[in-house]
Amino acid sequence: MGVTGNAKKRLTSGLCLLRRVLPLPVRRRMVVAFGGRAWLPHRSWLTFELLRDFAETDPAAWHRFLWAHHLAYADSYEVERRFGDERIVPSRRMFFDDLRDFLVGRGIDPEREVASVFEVGCSLGYLLRHLETGLFRSATTLEGIDIDRRAVERGAAHLAGIGSRVKLAARDMTEVSEVLGARKVDVILCLGVLMYLPEAEARLVVRSILDHANVVAAFAGLADPSVDNARLTQPGVRQSDGTFIHNIDAMVRESGGEVAWRRWEGARDVAGNTIYFVFAIPPVAQ
Repeated sequence: MGVTGNAKKRLTSGLCLLRRVLPLPVRRRMVVAFGGRAWLPHRSWLTFELLRDFAETDPAAWHRFLWAHHLAYADSYEVERRFGDERIVPSRRMFFDDLRDFLVGRGIDPEREVASVFEVGCSLGYLLRHLETGLFRSATTLEGIDIDRRAVERGAAHLAGIGSRVKLAARDMTEVSEVLGARKVDVILCLGVLMYLPEAEARLVVRSILDHANVVAAFAGLADPSVDNARLTQPGVRQSDGTFIHNIDAMVRESGGEVAWRRWEGARDVAGNTIYFVFAIPPVAQ
């Protein structure tokens, strides 16, 4: 991540020594302390190297730690880098185009007949803002939750400043039912976040989402590069970062939902993202 040659070798050796000498809780406090210092070069690389053992032994807790403290890849989620229609990545544009076609195919005008939207893992709320001004123009309720408190607070301040209806809360994705209570939401989105949970937790999140979806629950997950995710009998793991490749189709069916539309494109890379979309109908809407 920008550290090369002899300097990288020396730094790597020094960080390896620190991993052996310092307990994990101490090193975790260290990376949290320097994580917010924009002037410090190679922060992400330092984080990975200092906590390499944590990432290898408990990848789910590792990813939750990074997101909760706005570290490493979470650091790229800043207002000036994410808001604006021109900054929506191609795979998300594909997803929203598919969602529009799906709703229209079921006789629903997304711009006029979707009143409420909820996003699980919303970060700054930039996708909700994109939908507020585009696909779901008439929605009166647009809400999201994310574990990254810094992103939520900065996103919420920006949204309030531009008069947006989008509301955000700093909550874990496993708390969907606690946040929504007895409420139902027309469209619930869960895009690129189940990959950070092991299978048992991901299954519970899918069930909670379906329990609260009124029209559709729309998921995007990591695609297995060689086998259609719907055929997976156990989750895979992406070696580059320890994230999970799930069979979301099976999770939907286990929760009583119906897989009404899906797209799987295997190893295809769309600007750094794979394509695996699942649109599910909750039990009461079937």
